[in-house]
Amino acid sequence: FGVVTLRPDAPAAATGVVQVGLAGGIAVGPLLFGLLAGHLDYGRSWMVVTAVMLIAAWLVFRGAVGLGHHSGSLVPLARSDG
Repeated sequence: FGVVTLRPDAPAAATGVVQVGLAGGIAVGPLLFGLLAGHLDYGRSWMVVTAVMLIAAWLVFRGAVGLGHHSGSLVPLARSDG
């Protein structure tokens, strides 16, 4: 709902960008965590995951703020004029 609210002119494209990010994280996240935990202990692995999540949250917040102040977005979306 929030993505469509920010991009009412292109709801399908905005939702698609979010879904690609979500599916990519679901597919790659466990594999990367397993590799990380194999090289480090679990405590350090969770600290790395926490740092990555904080960076991702900052990027999402920054992107949402940018969408609110600019007519464009970080990801160019196709416009349908007809």
